[in-house]
Amino acid sequence: DGTFVVPLDGGKARRIGGDEIPLDTFQPAWSPDGKRIAFCSTTPGWTQIGLYHLDDEHIEWLTGDEGEHLNPAWSQDGKHLCWIRVLSETASVEIHTFGEREPRRRIETGNGFCHLPLFTMDNSSIVFIREDPRRPPDLWLVSLEDGQLTQLTDSLPSSLRSAKFVIPE
Repeated sequence: DGTFVVPLDGGKARRIGGDEIPLDTFQPAWSPDGKRIAFCSTTPGWTQIGLYHLDDEHIEWLTGDEGEHLNPAWSQDGKHLCWIRVLSETASVEIHTFGEREPRRRIETGNGFCHLPLFTMDNSSIVFIREDPRRPPDLWLVSLEDGQLTQLTDSLPSSLRSAKFVIPE
């Protein structure tokens, strides 16, 4: 189990976290400069976001709070990392800006689930998939400037607008 880094030109494979106390890691995301790998791990309890520095094999934990933190994704310029946080059926998009005094920002998306965040090419927004018990998955966009949420697609036929799909008990 875990995530391994294997040099393309040969050499020994390295496990994120080392071999002595291996971390349960998944969803790796390489930084654009190739020097860091963001990853998810359940080792510290809740699913948290870690950052593995390839040069010194140091792990920096970016989260440590309650909630499941999933799907890390880098901005094109490597200045930001985003992920999805889910706690008590409420999802949010979180953004970590490297080099900032207050590096972490949370944008609530409401009840439901979010998946697969991606920065736009100009790094001004994040596109993600959002769904909830009353609506099937759709693409949404959140602006980094003002946190404004915009629904990009509408896959629910108008004839089903008042129907309830799956309501948790």
